[in-house]
Amino acid sequence: MRDIDGLAQNSLVFDPATLNNNSNGEYDVWELFGEVSLPILQGVTFAEELTVDAAARYSDYDTIGSTWTWSVGGSWSPWTDLRFRGTVSKAVRAPNIFELFEPDQGAFFRPDDPCDQAVLDALNNPVREATCRADGIPVGYNDPLSARFSGVVSGNEDLEEEEADTWTVGFVFTPDFFQGFTASVDYWNIEIDNAIEGVDDQDIVDNCYDSTGFPNQFCDLFSRNRDDTSAQFLGFNFLRQTQLNFGSIESEGVDFSTQYAFALGENDILLSVGGSWVDNLDYYFDPADSSVVDPELGEIQRPEWAGNGMIEFRRGPLTARWHTLYQDEQALRAVEIEDYQVNYGDAGIASDVWVHDISGSWDFDERWQLYGGVNNLTDEEPFITEQAWPVNPRGRYFFLGVSYQGGL
Repeated sequence: MRDIDGLAQNSLVFDPATLNNNSNGEYDVWELFGEVSLPILQGVTFAEELTVDAAARYSDYDTIGSTWTWSVGGSWSPWTDLRFRGTVSKAVRAPNIFELFEPDQGAFFRPDDPCDQAVLDALNNPVREATCRADGIPVGYNDPLSARFSGVVSGNEDLEEEEADTWTVGFVFTPDFFQGFTASVDYWNIEIDNAIEGVDDQDIVDNCYDSTGFPNQFCDLFSRNRDDTSAQFLGFNFLRQTQLNFGSIESEGVDFSTQYAFALGENDILLSVGGSWVDNLDYYFDPADSSVVDPELGEIQRPEWAGNGMIEFRRGPLTARWHTLYQDEQALRAVEIEDYQVNYGDAGIASDVWVHDISGSWDFDERWQLYGGVNNLTDEEPFITEQAWPVNPRGRYFFLGVSYQGGL
């Protein structure tokens, strides 16, 4: 048992690299905002409705100073069962308490070394080759590490706000001739500048060497063993994973949903399908060089396609429901989608996944209900690098219960 610097939470920690630190932080903000909705036309030919909306917000933080945000949008219904909508906005997000003041927490890392000669030969990246040599990494260098090394994860009190330019356009279709049916499609486009992100260990080391502006802020976040008598000479020996403001993030895609509710005799049935398709998700880590692009689409928790579906059946006191979640294939954690074939081959990609849940309930009266079901019906497992993605580690899960609402 031990107590490091009076921190009782470390009394059972046996590795100094995993010490946990206390921290606190606060900030003050005051805001002024306004919004307006202007009905321009209503109930006329080719304009069942035409409305323009606008909003603005002024904020003053004691951490980042003052910010302005605004949005302008509108909707147009040429007739009752079709509505077009769109929005253009300037958004600002200030760093939050966690991003600013997260204390140093011990962690372990094992990124692939971007200066390993086999990686350089496979990628044929002249910028990386030159920056590795400038850092003293010789031709023919092989990563000497065989295990993880220690580091820390922390917040960053020097963060600035991120700014986003966004626009969306889409439609909602509710046809009179097909009662109970609704469909919507929306295209969205987002560009974030000075983005706040907890950049992962692989992106930190890669972007140090992939930028023409070498050395850069990413190079300051790790160190190498410079002891030429060590068996781990030139290998990584420390890394700090922290929140950063970096160049920009650009992404665009389409969200869609459909729903159909109808009666079949004494039965009420609801069918719904929704999802999204992402066309690109690109990180630009070097503000001075827009050619340095890190494609994130297809990496862990960033599938190209994702969606869900549901069938619900109701008859008197009985309700039965089936729900499914779909996610497209994704690279495993720490695997970069642009070079996974070089480093891992097909083993670096997790296959697409379907997760099915079924549930039901019986209402005895307005207060008492019996409910139960099975989550993760087909017993899907987390990806090999994850503890709880895309499903939790419990596997197939049965539940049964009784609920009561109201007074005694």
